[in-house]
Amino acid sequence: MNPTRSVYRTADVHQLLAETVRHLADAREFYLHASRSVLDAEIRHAFAFSAEAQSALLQSLQQSVPAARLDGEQPPSVFAAIAGQFDGRRPQAAARELHALDMDLMQRIEALFANYPDMNVRAALKKHVLTIQRAGDATRRLALRNVA
Repeated sequence: MNPTRSVYRTADVHQLLAETVRHLADAREFYLHASRSVLDAEIRHAFAFSAEAQSALLQSLQQSVPAARLDGEQPPSVFAAIAGQFDGRRPQAAARELHALDMDLMQRIEALFANYPDMNVRAALKKHVLTIQRAGDATRRLALRNVA
């Protein structure tokens, strides 16, 4: 899917799953908040779609592996910096960072699908990967809109 080599190919898959679950939860919360504050109807719809996509994958992963918990101290959310500066009147300002996070999520999904030993996790990833990819396409288009 991604022509560049993923940095997650050599990661501990159980830790990667836990971090991905955290990423999905943070993304869901950000996109829910953003979808409520954006003035542009098309962008609001895209952010709501992203929130639904993140939530569906998160729920499937949590059902597949209830032990996908987050142990120890957690670093601040990668979405926190974006959320702190997010302006619903100018969502394009955050588009590049959001697209980078969406691409990071796709790399995580690819690495987990290739390396995670539990077939239930792989099935959950396979079930939702196209929806997650569509959500990422929306932030890519938003970033391109910002350039134009």
